[in-house]
Amino acid sequence: MNLTANHEELHAEIDVTDTGVNTLALATAGKRITITAYLLSAKTACVLKFQRKPSGGAVDLTGQGLSLAANGHIEGQHNPAGHLKTEQGDALLLTSSATALVGGHYTYILDK
Repeated sequence: MNLTANHEELHAEIDVTDTGVNTLALATAGKRITITAYLLSAKTACVLKFQRKPSGGAVDLTGQGLSLAANGHIEGQHNPAGHLKTEQGDALLLTSSATALVGGHYTYILDK
C-alpha cells in the first residue's frame, strides 16, 4: 500500500540529549502518525525505542529497541507503506536507555 500517494510527507529533526522519553510528534485528534523513513545517529551507545502514547502508558513500536554502538547509526529507507505507525490520536515518542546525544531526522504522514 502506498500511503504517500494521497498524503503530504512531512519532515522533522530528531535531537535527543537526555535519557528517558522524548516526544517527537504530538498527538493529533483523529490522525495517526506513519513513519515512512528515518535516520538515527548516537554519539554514545544506547538502545532506542519508538513508542506511541495513547491516553494510558506508552506502547513499544520497535519491540526490545534498536541498539546503537557509540557513533553508530541506523536508517529506515523510504517505505511508502510505512515502517511503523501510531494509532489515531497517539503521540510519537523516542525513548533512550542512556544519556546519549541522538540526532537524525524522520519523514512521516498524518492519515486516518
